[in-house]
Amino acid sequence: ALMVSHDRHLLDACAVLGGYGAEFRAAIQFAAWTGIRAGELHALQWDDIDGDYLRVRRSRKTDGSIGTPKNGRERKIALLPPAQFLDDVPRRPDAFIFHTARGEPLQKGNHHYDWRTVRAASGICQERSEHGLQDIRWHDLRHFCATQLLEMGLDHFAVSVQLGHEDGGALVMSRYGHPLKEAARERLQRRSDSARSRLVAESVGVLAKGRLAAPFVGPISPFAPTHRRFLPSSAQSSIR
Repeated sequence: ALMVSHDRHLLDACAVLGGYGAEFRAAIQFAAWTGIRAGELHALQWDDIDGDYLRVRRSRKTDGSIGTPKNGRERKIALLPPAQFLDDVPRRPDAFIFHTARGEPLQKGNHHYDWRTVRAASGICQERSEHGLQDIRWHDLRHFCATQLLEMGLDHFAVSVQLGHEDGGALVMSRYGHPLKEAARERLQRRSDSARSRLVAESVGVLAKGRLAAPFVGPISPFAPTHRRFLPSSAQSSIR
């Protein structure tokens, strides 16, 4: 899998492309944080950017022609902040966003020529070869996006919508499983702390209104009604 450290190495390696490096770096960043397919990236136009959203309405085929996205459906997805760095992408006479160093619209052949150059300069291929792993592919940026979204706490259905799947999240679940256990534990702890703070605040609010003698901050029982969890037994009996 493509890790965050690999993503950074790839971004840094774009310098090997000289003056075109900044534009290609933006393409990598964009693909890694939108999860769109290579053909969809090649066919993106400036009017597909809709504020904090991206409209994926077309895809460039292997023969260079423009058609509909995979599954034949257009979609509107979130354009997350890490993907909103297009200042290094110059506007050209045509409507497309991403181009080659010569100003030609991206397509499979010319795109992957620069991709292989950047990938080789990043040193990732050698590292993976030493561990018996395959080379990083452009498509792995899509997997990177899915993994990051899962670790951010999004559910499998939400991630499937971002990727353009039509199976309700089944493929995301089978391919990626669950996010890292440590990340999951941290999210659960944050939510637990947040819930505890909210319940304490509610008890203090009730006390301030003179309805209780004193709040009891003890263990939270998942079976107790929310409004009774921090109340002494005497107070609980008064509100039954």
